[in-house]
Amino acid sequence: IDLRKAHKQRAMEGHFSRELLDALKSTLEAGKQAILFQNRRGFAPVYQCRTCGWVPDCERCDVSLTYHKYLRDLHCHYCGYRQGEPKTCPRCGSEEVEAKGLGTERIEEEVGQLLPGVTVQRMDLDTTRSRTGHERIIRAFEEGEIQVLVGTQMVTKGLDFERVGLVGILQADHMLHFPDFRALERTFQLLTQVAGRAGRRGEQGQVLIQTFDPEHWVFQHVVTHDAQAMAEAELRERESFAYPPVVRLIRLIMRHRDPHLTREAAAALAGRLRSRFGGRVIGPEEPGIARVNDLYQRHILLKVERSVDTIRFKEALLEDIAAMRLVSQYKPVRVIVDVDPY
Repeated sequence: IDLRKAHKQRAMEGHFSRELLDALKSTLEAGKQAILFQNRRGFAPVYQCRTCGWVPDCERCDVSLTYHKYLRDLHCHYCGYRQGEPKTCPRCGSEEVEAKGLGTERIEEEVGQLLPGVTVQRMDLDTTRSRTGHERIIRAFEEGEIQVLVGTQMVTKGLDFERVGLVGILQADHMLHFPDFRALERTFQLLTQVAGRAGRRGEQGQVLIQTFDPEHWVFQHVVTHDAQAMAEAELRERESFAYPPVVRLIRLIMRHRDPHLTREAAAALAGRLRSRFGGRVIGPEEPGIARVNDLYQRHILLKVERSVDTIRFKEALLEDIAAMRLVSQYKPVRVIVDVDPY
């Protein structure tokens, strides 16, 4: 479903295109069930002031807080920090503060508003925290007590429901643009898995994907179930830029409460590694989220050919880390070695 056309033609009801909403109504009228997939929990990923643009951020991490409407507060999904739902903007005093973006909680609410009387349930980390939460939701859906199941990637994992006639994917694009060399592979994998929940046990099902880029080649391979073509395209890309499985990756994560010390120690270690390993060393770089739980981070990436003697490489790497830590000012900086970080 082309969201560009849907928005242009004003064929949207909340975050649902008219096409998806009509298919959902038809599925339920036929006595079937539906699964709606959005790989983001909470009500909305951002809370923002419409007057000055203020966004509440975590006090301990470099991320915005996610709004959870059922709890009436804002959460950090990295360190657990919470604060109450703001009624006014603390910067300009405006009362025009609102939740923006799409999470599973918002989808659940919109389904209830658009289709009154339909039983809808979320399945995400928030609703399955109890020991029996996950099992209870699965059993209720299997027995037909739930008509629409809204979920994150939990709904993609090997579940076989007899009466599912429709799978709707609300926002497929954000997965494509995640800053990771596996983003396209993971998008294909997740969409293929969740699409497989429709039409199980011999009956034809319907899968609708909402996207602003319907011509993207990943979506084309999802539609045709062409895993072979997907793998071949990805392997050509990985070979061109030397990423797994062509090489192995080692990520060095450096952490400390002082951002300047973290930066200096990372630069010192990277310089030492580069003198030994040359072009295999990338960085140091600041990750997308530079501070988590008041610890600042810098990353160094090493690309290691599969023909390299791993034991000797490990010894040399640990030797350089130990040498860096001999400098007294760098000793408090924590170094985490993550081999094959994917």
